[in-house]
Amino acid sequence: MRNLNLLAFLLQTALISYHVWTVIIAFSHGFWSGIITLFLPVLSEIYWIFKMFGENNLYAILGIISFPAAVFLSGLKGNN
Repeated sequence: MRNLNLLAFLLQTALISYHVWTVIIAFSHGFWSGIITLFLPVLSEIYWIFKMFGENNLYAILGIISFPAAVFLSGLKGNN
């Protein structure tokens, strides 16, 4: 159980860091983009993943990886 708690903590940290990166990208495109991204994380991250393809591929690939991680994390939280 301790390993699952550590995994959940690491996933949460990674997902929060990814969201902060998303907000920084959004604010670099405009004030209102940043505000909307800050308060609508899931929808905004889907938008920015597609927007960043070709411009910031690392961000886009990590975004594609982060969604299954978020689903897995919600499953871990649901089992406790």
